[in-house]
Amino acid sequence: KTSLKVYHLQELSKTSFKFLHLREHPLFTKLVDDLEATAREMSPTQLLVMTRSLARLEYPVTKRKTWRAIEKSWRKQWIIARKKLEDGGNDPNSTFLPLGVGHLALA
Repeated sequence: KTSLKVYHLQELSKTSFKFLHLREHPLFTKLVDDLEATAREMSPTQLLVMTRSLARLEYPVTKRKTWRAIEKSWRKQWIIARKKLEDGGNDPNSTFLPLGVGHLALA
């Protein structure tokens, strides 16, 4: 399940391990690959946790495929939130407003 995988990545990021220690470990690479494949289905909160966890692990920006999947998913969530705001709806589950980027959705 995606939420459990995100949780494992989050917990791993709280350790002293960095990407340099984990890059050859098959379980870590499988975890990241699985999360990358399911990024489109993640909630904004899961995307935030995944992004923050990878940053803590010093996941390299040269791994463009993973970062691109995250970016596309953020863009999709942003479009959904923006549409709801433009339609006059109120989305209490939107992560964008508490993050301080809700005003960008109105731009």
